[in-house]
Amino acid sequence: MKGCKNCSAYGKCEVTYRSSACEELRASYEVHSDPEVVTNADKIRSMTDEELYDFLCSFASRYTDISSPCAFRAKLFYVMGWLKQPAEEE
Repeated sequence: MKGCKNCSAYGKCEVTYRSSACEELRASYEVHSDPEVVTNADKIRSMTDEELYDFLCSFASRYTDISSPCAFRAKLFYVMGWLKQPAEEE
């Protein structure tokens, strides 16, 4: 699973996390502890506004039945504007 935090083998990793191949790769880099895994939520939190917009468009086109992609992008553009506004106090 490419994406383990703090793993020096990260750049060369194309294996499943905690598999025997993962163990071998980590051993070759002398990594003796389990690195923390980057979750989808971690990746989303680290995105720029533009990356988030692209991700949401791509995600929606794959996982939802959108009858009008242009209308969806227009709504998402509005949401992205809202996300850039200062947070309201609770």
